[in-house]
Amino acid sequence: MNKMGWNKGQPCFYEVKLTSKINKKYINSSARKISHRLNVSKWKEKGIVNLDGTELKTNLKAALILPDGKLNTPTFLVFENYEKILKWNRSLRFGISVCTLAKMI
Repeated sequence: MNKMGWNKGQPCFYEVKLTSKINKKYINSSARKISHRLNVSKWKEKGIVNLDGTELKTNLKAALILPDGKLNTPTFLVFENYEKILKWNRSLRFGISVCTLAKMI
């Protein structure tokens, strides 16, 4: 993974929830082209918090994904490491699975 550019010590994703309605243009539901990478501070302004309701603690750039493509399903802010995983397989669910496994190791 180091050869792919994995940034040790940086997050892969945060599972988050939306506390307000967000414009659909910011939501990625396909792995073909992840867009709208914003600093986490901007996502906080749009009403995004950690799944447990606490404030997000980083200011890295992240993109918002809904792997199932529907609101009220798991929602994630994904970081650069997540996109490294997508080089293996362009599936949002695959990326979440591999990042979850990496976190457990």
